[in-house]
Amino acid sequence: MIHRTVLRTPLPAAHHPNSTRRAWLALATTALVGWGLPGCINLPHAEPMAAHLAGGLRLRPGLPDHRPGGALPVGDKPVLWVPMHGLAHAAVSQLVPVPFLSEAIDAVADRAEARSLAWLEAALDPQAAARAGVQRAGLLAPEGSVSSPVLSTYVVAQDCVDDRVRVALVGQLDGSDAKAPPLARYVVHLPTAWLRSDLSATATRRRAAAGMRAEMDQAASDLVDLLQRARAARLTGNGRRADIGSLHLAGSASGGLVSPTHVVAKSAELIEDEGPVLLFRADGLPDINVLSGGLLFGVHRIARNALHTFKPVGGPG
Repeated sequence: MIHRTVLRTPLPAAHHPNSTRRAWLALATTALVGWGLPGCINLPHAEPMAAHLAGGLRLRPGLPDHRPGGALPVGDKPVLWVPMHGLAHAAVSQLVPVPFLSEAIDAVADRAEARSLAWLEAALDPQAAARAGVQRAGLLAPEGSVSSPVLSTYVVAQDCVDDRVRVALVGQLDGSDAKAPPLARYVVHLPTAWLRSDLSATATRRRAAAGMRAEMDQAASDLVDLLQRARAARLTGNGRRADIGSLHLAGSASGGLVSPTHVVAKSAELIEDEGPVLLFRADGLPDINVLSGGLLFGVHRIARNALHTFKPVGGPG
């Protein structure tokens, strides 16, 4: 049964009047990607991968060339941090009204914030967990294979507009040409949205980090399950589609004009939608800014109660 899910908690308004150039670029990009205006752009489609995975996959350390934009590396592990665009950026914009200069100052502040998140890097090791699961599941290609898809696993952590941090484990499959767009992505969204204050305070950070590690271990298991199902052609759509939105997909305002609730996976292909956890496949541009929809592309595993939008569209097809 399909239900309409509505936003449960009012969100703070998108409140930073950043530079006009950034704001209108964000508005245009989100209109194309999040609102899915027909005829404007052909979004890359996340194809089923059974044929590609028949011979197994290879593992790649580090981050792939094509990854969601606006996300800053944290330390040496493949962990990406998406800063919250809100009041701090508004203050910079008002104090330094020159567009390119205010953006440069924003970037310096964002990089400094990412460097301060050493605890996040210490808490999460996405590749180690996924590597063990892939090996146990027999998904590795024979040694010496050069044509099998390459799997990169990394974390995207977002500082969201409701003062919570949301985390996703991403498994990305690329072909032999590292410069080509990704073949597929599998995104497992951790169910907990951690209070930013709990992650900032030393007294509560250890407990929160332990909870994050436990959920990451489960997410790695879920990711391996998705890869196994993909190889067995068991990630096909169920004939239904819906517009789907969540702060797990885009957690804060883009450009000061676009609320994160406007970033929606339009007409996403539902795979499983009758329980507390949804599986769906979405189209999208895989390397644009996360806040404009850069995380949409691929297959997603997400808790139903984490959605702010679930709107069935069309009929069976």
